[in-house]
Formats: sequence, structure tokens, C-alpha cells
Amino acid sequence: MVNRKVHKVQELEADQGKIFCARWGKTGQLFASGGQAGHVNVWRLGRFDIVARLGNPAALDGPVTSATFDTVEETCVFGSGRGTIKVWDLTTSKQKLSFDRGHSMCVTHVDFHPFSTFFCSGSPDGSVHVWDLRKQKCLQQYKQGTPVTTAVFTPDGRSLVSGSKDGSISVWDLTAGKRLTKLGHHKQPIVALTFHPSDIVLAVASQDCTMTCWDFGQLSIIS
Repeated sequence: MVNRKVHKVQELEADQGKIFCARWGKTGQLFASGGQAGHVNVWRLGRFDIVARLGNPAALDGPVTSATFDTVEETCVFGSGRGTIKVWDLTTSKQKLSFDRGHSMCVTHVDFHPFSTFFCSGSPDGSVHVWDLRKQKCLQQYKQGTPVTTAVFTPDGRSLVSGSKDGSISVWDLTAGKRLTKLGHHKQPIVALTFHPSDIVLAVASQDCTMTCWDFGQLSIIS
């Protein structure tokens, strides 16, 4: 194992109350933070200054609970504590779209498709939605049946993986529009899902104090 010294680069004053989400963009130049105040700060790497403040706290959508960028970092999507989803243009710092009737509970996670204008959203209401920015509507809605804690697209863009409060993982086929399989291993809620940047390996973190790495091609845990 390589020993590396870790040191604090800078402490940022977000002016957002409690912070509920933070997300890097694909290029690593921008990252977003959202929280109790109901808006998203977009920060630029280097000077760590706020390049955009997105959202309208007066809209009464509640806190920002999830946020993500598109692959070219020109669009930011974020979900709220009241189930609404906002789409903002980073080139103009203006709102492009608002999906106000997507979820009946807070949006726990949003993630952009790696190759298209799709993004997904998950919620404790037990559903995962796939949205199309070009068509400006929900394309697919998956009923997981248990509260959704997180959701991500696979690197090849063919599937969607969602985590559950019951500790299970569901894999959804985007073409067929149905669940391919349900994987059970953890005993407590799934809190994070992330794919290796250059391999089909899925890392899963759970509140049961364990993490697992899955060979996604074989749908088996790497021992």
C-alpha cells in the first residue's frame, strides 16, 4: 500500500446551513454542494470560489438533497426534500426545467447517463425514475417496492443500479424497462453505490458497517 499524506487544502464557507450532498463533475473542475438553505453552490477547483448559485429558496421546495452534473458540466440537476427536481443551465445560471410531480418524497439521489441526455432519480417513495432532458419528460418509472437510497447508471449505459433501505440492490434493464435481478447481501440500508472508472466493478457501502465489491459482469462478490 502506498502511504500518502493527506492535508486540508481549504475550508469553504458554503452559507447553506447543513450540507446534505456534494458531487464532483466528470472533468474534476467543478463540484456542487447542496443543503438546508435550498440552493446549490457550484465551486471551481483551484481558487475554490463559487461560480454559480443555483435555486430559489423562496420556491419552498425544501432543502437540496442530491445534485449531479452532465458529462460536459454545462447542466446541473438537483433534487429537493419535497420531491421536486430542478435543471439549471450552468452557462447562463438560469433554470431550464422543473419536474414538480416526480416523487412524493425527497429525492435521495440523481445521476446522469454517461452518453445521453437521460438522468435518473431515486426516492424513499420506492421508485426510480429515468428522465429525458431533450423530451422534457419521464421515460421510465421503476417500482422498487422499498425505499430507494441511491441510484447510478452502469458505465456502459445499458443498466441502472439502485440501492434499498432493506440492504438489497436492484439492477434495471433500460431497454426492456424491467428489473433484471435483485441482489441481497447487506443487512442494513445501502448508503452508496459507485463504479470503478475503467472497469465493471461496483463498490457498495452499507450501514451494516461493511462494504462489498461486485464483479458486475458475473454479478458476484469479489473475494
